[in-house]
Amino acid sequence: MKTTIYEDYANSIKNKKLIDVLHPLNGHTDDNIEKMKDVRVLAYVDGCEIAWPGNHKYVMNWYILENEKIIGFNENPAIGWGYPVMGKKSWTKHSSQKTLKHIVDTLSQ
Repeated sequence: MKTTIYEDYANSIKNKKLIDVLHPLNGHTDDNIEKMKDVRVLAYVDGCEIAWPGNHKYVMNWYILENEKIIGFNENPAIGWGYPVMGKKSWTKHSSQKTLKHIVDTLSQ
């Protein structure tokens, strides 16, 4: 079975620390990454397939973390890069059934 670049990337980052996944991506960090830098990444979500469940509309990639939070890579052209975070209670409340099913399926692989 042929895999996509995104699937290869998703498989390559599983169980890595957040700082190892996001820091090389863009060469800078912020408070959210610093606070959770040692938390393991459980899954990558392509924001073009499954929309970020929060209010930020420029999150094209996001990650499910071991601490049950999600962190997105927000590429807002007006204010620059940022890393919004949502706790499990918030993101499950705002998520569509498609998002939740994808997350459950991803984590059970």
